[in-house]
Amino acid sequence: MPKRAATSKAVGAKKPRKPVKRRPAPGVHTGAQNRATKDDLQSNIERMEASNEELQSLNQELSTVNQQLQGKVVELETTNADLKNLLASSEVSTICLDRGFHIRWFTPAMKKVFNVMDSDVGRPISDFAAALSGDALLDQAAAVLEKLAPQQRDLQLEDGHWYLRRIVPYRGDDERIDGVVVTFVDITEARLTAETAVAAQRKANESLEQKVRERTMQLRALAVELSLAEERERRSLAQDLHDDLGQVLAIVKHKLTALHGRERSSGLKGELKTIEDLVDRANKSMRTLAFQLSPPVLHTLGLIPALEWLTEEMERVYGLKVRLSDDGAPKPLDEPSRTTLFRAARELLINVAKHAGARMAEVTSLRSDSSLTLAVHDDGGGFDYQKALDTAPGSRGLGLVSMRERIEFIGGEMHIDSRPNEGTTITLIAPLSDAAAGGAT
Repeated sequence: MPKRAATSKAVGAKKPRKPVKRRPAPGVHTGAQNRATKDDLQSNIERMEASNEELQSLNQELSTVNQQLQGKVVELETTNADLKNLLASSEVSTICLDRGFHIRWFTPAMKKVFNVMDSDVGRPISDFAAALSGDALLDQAAAVLEKLAPQQRDLQLEDGHWYLRRIVPYRGDDERIDGVVVTFVDITEARLTAETAVAAQRKANESLEQKVRERTMQLRALAVELSLAEERERRSLAQDLHDDLGQVLAIVKHKLTALHGRERSSGLKGELKTIEDLVDRANKSMRTLAFQLSPPVLHTLGLIPALEWLTEEMERVYGLKVRLSDDGAPKPLDEPSRTTLFRAARELLINVAKHAGARMAEVTSLRSDSSLTLAVHDDGGGFDYQKALDTAPGSRGLGLVSMRERIEFIGGEMHIDSRPNEGTTITLIAPLSDAAAGGAT
């Protein structure tokens, strides 16, 4: 087995060893290494000192910021406390709604007036009773969001209190509109005070109006009394003209007639004839004047016969044709009403003859229940009544005002229907007198 023995020897043979580098023993350094190590240590120390200084500076800054933050926190807490006290002390009920009209916050006063609770924050305002959500609150809130203009209105709750509700935009960060703020100000006392003042003013006005009415009635009574006194004077003057001057003229004419058989010359006869004609004319004028002053037919036969005489007189004196239409019904009137209506009709017809430029006029007399309607119509140029009132004193407008006063004093009415170039109709309505039923009409 020679081969096997050689193999074993070859296997057990040792390999050559590599040279090993030996490190210096601890604590044993070369000079260069010592210097490098020392420099590294010094650099690390400097860096640590710099870092320590930075940390101290940063710590000081943090301490300053922390103090500032604590000051801000205290300031915010103070402001928050002030705001809470302000809202708690305010009697103005205020509620803030977001853009979807959900409750964001409200003041303590809202709890007393509308019974809202802290748990209601976040709920839509439409969930609440009409006292809070009604009276077009949602519509006005939507209008405020759209137009950014405040809206307000007065409203009364079921307890009788009045509130001024005002809705304004709620502005958040960057002036962004985040909803609306609704305030309810109790104006019950102010409203009651205003209503009391208005009632007092109304009462004072009514008292003043009553005094004015009383004074107006006194003036009307005085005007009618003057008119009646004038009528009595007219009648007295007409009676005097008839009894005195008329008798004198009659005697003069009788004497002149008696002289006809005793004149001796034709010249005297002609003169007597001239004097007799003058006396006849004077007698006729006297009778006409007496009728115009106070037509006896008005006081003996009544209003309608007096109007018939008036229509004839208007055509004779002014050349105005007047047609009288009467329904034939009895129309009992007392003397003031009878005289007032006749004088009014005469004034109206004279105005027609002088100013209207009419070809003819018509007087209509109708009875309706317990009143008399007397209408004077013409086909003239018409006029503007309001413009006539604005003209100078003495115009036809003021004459109609005086006529209206007289008609209203006897309990009647006066209506004017006139337009330029369309003629005029003036209607007088007067109450009939049952006490005068047996008298003249």
